Amino acid sequence: IQFESYLMKGGFCLNAQRAAQGIPTMVGNPDDASSKIKIAMLDMNLQKHRMAMGISIQVKEAQEIENIKQREMDITKEKIQKIIDAGANVVLTTKGMDDVCMKYFVEAGIMCAR
Repeated sequence: IQFESYLMKGGFCLNAQRAAQGIPTMVGNPDDASSKIKIAMLDMNLQKHRMAMGISIQVKEAQEIENIKQREMDITKEKIQKIIDAGANVVLTTKGMDDVCMKYFVEAGIMCAR
């Protein structure tokens, strides 16, 4: 087994497995102490938004169901976009993170771990 090692002038190492292959393994420049990293530490689920249990909705057309599903996806994307807009390079959460959220972080080049 061959390991890569690198001496960093300033930085932080996480012992976490990437949840998706597209997630970066390193953020910032380890040789540049002025390289800025913003870490979002969250105690919330990063999962597709779902309506609360016990809510009953009556629909008359199948299109209404599709509209509800689309709105759930939009709420999830808006939540992730707010984290991205805050400038986070790294997202750490104590709760779950599903594939939908992971996809948005991978597209934005943000490292995330649970």
